[in-house]
Amino acid sequence: STLSSSSAASDVYKRQRINGAYDIHTAFNPSTTQDTQLFLFDKYGHGLYANDDQDPHLQAHLSGTLPAGEYILGISTFDNDPMDASAHLIFQSFPYGSIYGPNPGVGPLAFFNGNTSVTPGSGYQIHTTGIAGCDVPEPGSIAFAVLSAGSVVGLIARRRKMS
Repeated sequence: STLSSSSAASDVYKRQRINGAYDIHTAFNPSTTQDTQLFLFDKYGHGLYANDDQDPHLQAHLSGTLPAGEYILGISTFDNDPMDASAHLIFQSFPYGSIYGPNPGVGPLAFFNGNTSVTPGSGYQIHTTGIAGCDVPEPGSIAFAVLSAGSVVGLIARRRKMS
């Protein structure tokens, strides 16, 4: 399936159902130079994996196997990184090209911080295999409300689309 947005510096797709093998990658748009990053979180917003620049076109790619369950998928422009409620970087962001696990001791996703510039008209596409269901965010609406240190309550200003 394909998830897409017209022009957002970061988006979060909650309730992605994965049952075993999965493959997620952003599509290169030759008419732009949009550089994307992908992030995978458990259903509570705790970081699992991240990637920036897995291929020569500045696009991101994550693949592997996970237990059956719901996960959160995040995408952002280069250097617009996921942070916990204490403003700690959830994933390292350098060197590029590697797949990273979360930094030690970080909390769940609270917000994205950093570069918010988007190449005009670029947008993005995320191609997925092994993932079902999605809540598609309104472009640019990625904020979370955090009730306690270990619990992400929800996404702000989301609308649901069925694919």
